Amino acid sequence: MHPVTPHIPHTEPIATLSSFKILEDSDVLQLVTRHRATTCPLDPIPSAVLQSISAELLPYLSSIINTSLICGHVPAAFKTARVTPLLKKPSLDPSDVRNYCPVSLLPFLSKTIERAVLNQLSVFLHQNNLLEPHQSGFRTGHSTETALLAVTEALATARTSSLSSVLILLDLSAAFDTVNHKLLISTLAEMGISGTALSWLRRGYLLV
Repeated sequence: MHPVTPHIPHTEPIATLSSFKILEDSDVLQLVTRHRATTCPLDPIPSAVLQSISAELLPYLSSIINTSLICGHVPAAFKTARVTPLLKKPSLDPSDVRNYCPVSLLPFLSKTIERAVLNQLSVFLHQNNLLEPHQSGFRTGHSTETALLAVTEALATARTSSLSSVLILLDLSAAFDTVNHKLLISTLAEMGISGTALSWLRRGYLLV
């Protein structure tokens, strides 16, 4: 049997994002210097050193990042990660491999390009109201606390109105590892992501 890819009905997007904007040198410098230096063993030089000399390397850093955005391509070296096992909880048995989760350490510049894409993608989704209103994860100003407040408020409102409430909680194991990439790309296309912007996510990022 062949896996079935869920089908999303086609609708014409109101707005489109066909390409990512070219970054100014000041934008690149901000991306490189304003984040914590977390060196990956695959980095040719420690990220802290790169940050300290980023002003001198700025023309080259801007060229690398903007070329990736323009071409919709991520260099193969930037998609290579060092995978490190991390114990999920200190109380778990360290001799049981099931108690570990794999953590992928990507090169510093790879994460820098990711942040550039994330910034532009987030602005597009937010400005066009394409995000689920009740989504609390991975959104500025939202967290588990805002999610709990929303649930608590909904339960209190239902109780005040003498209504019954049902709360269903799902915990998906290895959720990120089981994401259907074809469905993800199809969803982004339905939202108006196209051209080299979609190519960056599809050919350059998801496909290794």
